[in-house]
Amino acid sequence: MESLLKLLPKLQKFIAKEFLWSLLSLILGVPVFLVMAWVIGEILPNLEEVLAGEQMAFNEFVLYLYATSVVCVYFVHIVNGAIQTAVKKVATAAKSAK
Repeated sequence: MESLLKLLPKLQKFIAKEFLWSLLSLILGVPVFLVMAWVIGEILPNLEEVLAGEQMAFNEFVLYLYATSVVCVYFVHIVNGAIQTAVKKVATAAKSAK
């Protein structure tokens, strides 16, 4: 039971960090979304005409594009954490080998 109580502050800190990262992902997703929308607009200039008949399809497209940008920002955070963990393990292994 004591080990669980010692683990609780670390778990709370982890949850708080991930919550802040999810909020940051929502905020940083906006500029990423705008860049992605601009690129798609340059590649497919008649996209609005194609989707003009169905307003719901255009709204869904925008929503999916924003959701994709938020997921991409959060994915970068996850990959960054994985790389940091791997580097720490290699560094501790190198120290213990000396």
